[in-house]
Amino acid sequence: MAELIGIYHAYPHEGDFDTPLGPPTCWRSSVALGHVSAPSSPRPLWGRYLELGTAALTAGLSGIRLTPEWARLADRPGRYDLDVVEHYRREIRDLRHSGLSVHVAVIDDVWPSFLGGEGWLWPWAHDALVDHVAALVEMLGDDVTSWDIAPEVDEIIRDGFITGQRPPFRKSAGRDAQEVRDMWRETLSQCDTHIARTELTVIPVTTRTADVAQTLATRGPVAIDALLSDNSRDGLCVLNSDGVSVRQLLA
Repeated sequence: MAELIGIYHAYPHEGDFDTPLGPPTCWRSSVALGHVSAPSSPRPLWGRYLELGTAALTAGLSGIRLTPEWARLADRPGRYDLDVVEHYRREIRDLRHSGLSVHVAVIDDVWPSFLGGEGWLWPWAHDALVDHVAALVEMLGDDVTSWDIAPEVDEIIRDGFITGQRPPFRKSAGRDAQEVRDMWRETLSQCDTHIARTELTVIPVTTRTADVAQTLATRGPVAIDALLSDNSRDGLCVLNSDGVSVRQLLA
């Protein structure tokens, strides 16, 4: 029987990112120039993961996929804030003790500002990611159920180099997009020497309950993703098969 897993995005809801004193990400310059606003939440979830887990259990989920944000963990490649590492370790351990499985994505569609605005066009950024994967597994691996490296890599490439909706804000840059895609393929291969990746099967929220039940019975970890729009980023963006929104439970 497969698990029903909630997908949690840290950037919009942990709080403090891209603020004057907070961890800077690839969005920092756009925020500083006023093109976009820094994410804000009336109730930041940093330090409230166990509350998140309780809501997930209430919603009928058996696990959570979260992303320990690289920008919060380190202010430059290889230099980690050990207090933050311990905080994530403790939160993950508490979630496991609550009965949830914890699946970790190393990076989502946000990366630290120290990788540069061009980000994944630079070979050294990929080298830094491989080193980060090795470090993260060593620091958090004992309590993590499964790992994925960059589950949103297709969106990173499409929206960064084709539609221009996120850093580095290129439009119709097909050649660069293909170069980045090839570089990511090599990077993921290198990362596989450190971890065994587990990719979640994402079922659209419009899927009928009967189809969900059949899929749960025949596949591996399943995430029913309830992203409402390209910019929704609703924290734990999930509906379970009964249509209960974890976002509503945390309101």
